Formats: sequence, C-alpha cells, structure tokens
Amino acid sequence: MTGKTTRQTFEIVEQVNVLRIAETGWTRELGMVTWYNKPTSIDVRWWSPDKSKAGKGISMTLDEATRLFEGLKVIFENGGIVDGQEP
Repeated sequence: MTGKTTRQTFEIVEQVNVLRIAETGWTRELGMVTWYNKPTSIDVRWWSPDKSKAGKGISMTLDEATRLFEGLKVIFENGGIVDGQEP
C-alpha cells in the first residue's frame, strides 16, 4: 500500500481575529482562507507564528458558519456557561 503526500496550499485572505495564543507562539485564529485554489471559506485554525504552517482546524461555508453563529447565540442567550466558565 502506498501513501500519497499532498502539500498544503493555502492563502490567508483575511485574518479576522486571534482567539488564543499558545506558549509556542502558535495562534488559533478566525479568518478567511482559500485552500487548494477552491472558494474562500471561513476558517478557525491553529497557525504557526510565521503563518507558513497550518494546524488542526475547521473550514466552513457561509451557510455552515451562519448555522454555527445561530447556535452560539442560543448558548450565550441561555447564560453561556461551558464547564463553569462564563463569557
């Protein structure tokens, strides 16, 4: 069985917000990213300090992000408590 290695190709179209900075310097960010020359998606992902490497994350269509937004509104309207943490 042979494996196929695919090089990540991406373009960060817009960095919207840094959600977290790790001790290593990697950042979890909300942004607009184009992957493999496909349409731009909404992306939440870990990035290396120089943005040359992408870590684990999720890319969403506008429809998926809208549904996520609606779900988050419900959570926050109901107190937003997750694991004892309030917003």
